[in-house]
Amino acid sequence: AENQFVKEQENFTLSEKIISIEAEKREGAFFYLATDLILKQHGKILFKKKIEQKLNTEEALPVKEPLLQLVIKKAIYLFLKDYTGRNNPWGILSGIRPGKLITLLSEQGYNREEQERVLNNYYLVSSDKVKLLQQVHKVQEPYSRLMKNSDRVAIYLSIPFCPTRCFYCSFPSYPLTARNKELVFAYLDALKIEIK
Repeated sequence: AENQFVKEQENFTLSEKIISIEAEKREGAFFYLATDLILKQHGKILFKKKIEQKLNTEEALPVKEPLLQLVIKKAIYLFLKDYTGRNNPWGILSGIRPGKLITLLSEQGYNREEQERVLNNYYLVSSDKVKLLQQVHKVQEPYSRLMKNSDRVAIYLSIPFCPTRCFYCSFPSYPLTARNKELVFAYLDALKIEIK
């Protein structure tokens, strides 16, 4: 990957080559991938790390993403985790519906322990967040089942206020603070008018 990742306001570059795959060693169904990552500022190396991952080539991926894409995401995540000292409990998940992975795994017959293993190993999601996703899936599943093979229509109503803002979220929303409470009631009043 010859592209550069630049945080312009501080002029950081995550290496001239974001990913440099250094070595591949086979051991039966497993192979080991070593990835070198370098963080530079003004040409000076600030942080360098080799990320090694053990991959099972015989394990069928229960997700749509290619294995190499997951490997690269994990390498960058682990590199930045070590550099910043911060641990993201959502791992490398991104997007607006992290729960759809649990739905996909459930539909493929994965039990709760297997779901946790996949989300821990492939996506680096913490066990607490996996359990949260499983709880949400349990609540939503009966309604999802009703929608399949029917002429029903689902309508999405956006409530743009959250107790906290997830940093992977791309929706326009406001945190529920004392300052924004008045906005919530004004929004709900307007929503009632629109529904009528």
